[in-house]
Amino acid sequence: MRWCTTWGRRAPAVLGPAIGLGADWPALDDAGGAFAVSPGWWKAERAREALEDFAAVVWIDDFIDGWREARDEFDEPGPRWWETDRLLMISPDSARGLEPAHLDAVERFVAAHVPPGDIR
Repeated sequence: MRWCTTWGRRAPAVLGPAIGLGADWPALDDAGGAFAVSPGWWKAERAREALEDFAAVVWIDDFIDGWREARDEFDEPGPRWWETDRLLMISPDSARGLEPAHLDAVERFVAAHVPPGDIR
Protein backbone atom coordinates (compact mmCIF):
# COMPACT_ATOMS: atom_id res chain seq x y z
CA MET A 1 0.00 0.00 0.00
CA ARG A 2 1.32 3.42 -0.99
CA TRP A 3 0.05 6.99 -1.05
CA CYS A 4 0.42 8.55 -4.47
CA THR A 5 -1.09 11.97 -3.97
CA THR A 6 -0.26 15.64 -4.22
CA TRP A 7 -0.75 15.64 -0.45
CA GLY A 8 2.68 14.02 -0.34
CA ARG A 9 3.93 13.18 3.12
CA ARG A 10 0.90 14.87 4.68
CA ALA A 11 -1.30 12.01 3.41
CA PRO A 12 -0.27 9.41 6.00
CA ALA A 13 -0.17 12.03 8.74
CA VAL A 14 -3.46 13.81 7.97
CA LEU A 15 -5.61 11.76 5.57
CA GLY A 16 -4.74 8.36 7.03
CA PRO A 17 -6.02 9.09 10.54
CA ALA A 18 -9.02 11.01 9.15
CA ILE A 19 -10.24 8.04 7.11
CA GLY A 20 -8.87 5.30 9.35
CA LEU A 21 -6.69 3.85 6.60
CA GLY A 22 -3.12 4.40 5.47
CA ALA A 23 -1.49 6.17 8.41
CA ASP A 24 1.42 3.74 8.11
CA TRP A 25 1.69 3.74 4.28
CA PRO A 26 4.67 5.46 2.66
CA ALA A 27 4.00 8.47 0.42
CA LEU A 28 5.52 8.33 -3.07
CA ASP A 29 7.23 11.42 -4.44
CA ASP A 30 5.95 13.15 -7.57
CA ALA A 31 9.57 13.74 -8.66
CA GLY A 32 8.46 16.87 -10.48
CA GLY A 33 6.32 14.78 -12.81
CA ALA A 34 3.64 15.82 -15.25
CA PHE A 35 -0.07 16.18 -14.58
CA ALA A 36 -2.90 13.80 -15.46
CA VAL A 37 -3.60 14.76 -19.04
CA SER A 38 -0.02 14.20 -20.14
CA PRO A 39 1.50 10.85 -21.10
CA GLY A 40 4.19 11.22 -18.41
CA TRP A 41 1.75 11.72 -15.52
CA TRP A 42 3.76 11.03 -12.40
CA LYS A 43 1.05 8.87 -10.82
CA ALA A 44 0.89 6.70 -13.94
CA GLU A 45 4.67 6.33 -13.77
CA ARG A 46 4.44 5.18 -10.13
CA ALA A 47 1.76 2.62 -11.16
CA ARG A 48 3.96 1.38 -14.01
CA GLU A 49 6.91 1.04 -11.62
CA ALA A 50 4.73 -0.86 -9.15
CA LEU A 51 3.86 -3.35 -11.90
CA GLU A 52 7.58 -4.02 -12.26
CA ASP A 53 7.89 -4.76 -8.54
CA PHE A 54 4.64 -6.51 -7.64
CA ALA A 55 2.50 -9.31 -9.04
CA ALA A 56 -0.64 -7.15 -9.02
CA VAL A 57 -1.43 -3.47 -8.52
CA VAL A 58 -4.60 -1.57 -7.59
CA TRP A 59 -4.52 2.07 -8.70
CA ILE A 60 -7.32 4.38 -7.56
CA ASP A 61 -7.47 8.00 -8.71
CA ASP A 62 -10.26 10.25 -9.92
CA PHE A 63 -8.16 11.35 -12.94
CA ILE A 64 -7.45 7.90 -14.39
CA ASP A 65 -10.31 8.05 -16.92
CA GLY A 66 -9.16 11.46 -18.15
CA TRP A 67 -5.57 10.23 -18.42
CA ARG A 68 -6.68 7.18 -20.45
CA GLU A 69 -8.76 9.39 -22.75
CA ALA A 70 -5.75 11.64 -23.35
CA ARG A 71 -3.55 8.61 -24.03
CA ASP A 72 -6.12 7.25 -26.49
CA GLU A 73 -6.17 10.58 -28.30
CA PHE A 74 -2.43 11.23 -28.49
CA ASP A 75 -0.62 7.87 -28.32
CA GLU A 76 0.71 5.84 -31.17
CA PRO A 77 -0.90 2.42 -31.61
CA GLY A 78 0.89 -0.42 -29.89
CA PRO A 79 1.29 -2.15 -26.54
CA ARG A 80 0.13 -0.26 -23.50
CA TRP A 81 1.63 -1.15 -20.14
CA TRP A 82 -1.66 -0.46 -18.35
CA GLU A 83 -3.65 -2.98 -20.40
CA THR A 84 -2.87 -6.00 -18.26
CA ASP A 85 -4.96 -8.19 -15.99
CA ARG A 86 -2.36 -7.51 -13.26
CA LEU A 87 -3.58 -3.91 -12.88
CA LEU A 88 -6.95 -2.76 -11.56
CA MET A 89 -7.62 0.91 -12.26
CA ILE A 90 -10.53 2.61 -10.54
CA SER A 91 -11.45 6.18 -11.41
CA PRO A 92 -14.22 7.27 -9.05
CA ASP A 93 -16.35 10.31 -9.77
CA SER A 94 -14.63 13.28 -8.12
CA ALA A 95 -17.87 14.51 -6.61
CA ARG A 96 -18.80 11.13 -5.09
CA GLY A 97 -15.53 9.41 -4.24
CA LEU A 98 -15.13 5.72 -3.66
CA GLU A 99 -18.33 3.73 -3.55
CA PRO A 100 -19.05 0.25 -2.15
CA ALA A 101 -18.89 -1.28 -5.67
CA HIS A 102 -15.33 0.04 -6.07
CA LEU A 103 -14.25 -1.55 -2.81
CA ASP A 104 -15.96 -4.80 -3.82
CA ALA A 105 -13.96 -4.75 -7.08
CA VAL A 106 -10.73 -4.21 -5.15
CA GLU A 107 -11.55 -7.07 -2.81
CA ARG A 108 -12.27 -9.46 -5.72
CA PHE A 109 -9.12 -8.38 -7.59
CA VAL A 110 -6.88 -8.82 -4.55
CA ALA A 111 -8.41 -12.20 -3.73
CA ALA A 112 -7.76 -13.38 -7.30
CA HIS A 113 -4.22 -11.99 -7.67
CA VAL A 114 -2.50 -11.78 -4.30
CA PRO A 115 -1.66 -14.71 -2.03
CA PRO A 116 -3.05 -14.30 1.51
CA GLY A 117 -0.64 -12.38 3.73
CA ASP A 118 1.29 -10.90 0.78
CA ILE A 119 -0.43 -7.50 0.55
CA ARG A 120 2.10 -4.68 0.61
